[in-house]
Amino acid sequence: MTSIISSLRKRDANTEIVVFSRNPKHTAAEHEVDAVVDASCDDKSMRGRQLSRLDLLPRHMARRRPRRTP
Repeated sequence: MTSIISSLRKRDANTEIVVFSRNPKHTAAEHEVDAVVDASCDDKSMRGRQLSRLDLLPRHMARRRPRRTP
């Protein structure tokens, strides 16, 4: 995770990084991220709200690829 975070920060220092973790206290203490969401929480609507506000991929990577036909 450290390498991924470092790479994202190098690309854009203002990138907001939100991490889903099963051990949020450890993750927050060990990694310089903007927010940590408890992935083991039973509140699916809270996780959904967090996901819905995020850009999970840079725009140039999020283009739809044509579906392969078998």
